[in-house]
Amino acid sequence: MGILDSLGVTFVEKSRSLTIQEWTVTEPMTQIHGILHGGLSAAIAEQGASMGATLALPASRQAVGLSMTIQHLRPVPLGSRCRCYARPAQAGGKIQVWQVENRLVEEDLLFSMATVTIYCKQVSDEKYSI
Repeated sequence: MGILDSLGVTFVEKSRSLTIQEWTVTEPMTQIHGILHGGLSAAIAEQGASMGATLALPASRQAVGLSMTIQHLRPVPLGSRCRCYARPAQAGGKIQVWQVENRLVEEDLLFSMATVTIYCKQVSDEKYSI
């Protein structure tokens, strides 16, 4: 179990063309002003892109984050229900670029968006594959 699992972030859809994660903002997810921590938004975005990229690869390759840019567009208060959508913009053999949107569920409002670049490396040890 990873940190995001322990915070209640769950995948509701996983495929090579779309991943969707959902969560409710709880106290451990907030920063000092009581809103969703931007670093957590970024971690969720990277997890969605990495999962989708991994599902698009053969077992001999591993998807690892190379770079990410994220824009935080509005505050997300405690108790908000959120959803993260990650879709590939380019899914090449060595580099994949994913577009990620984090939205408030009830209002369907975009609160952050990210571009995640994934490097698809060759692996020789099966323990590193999903």
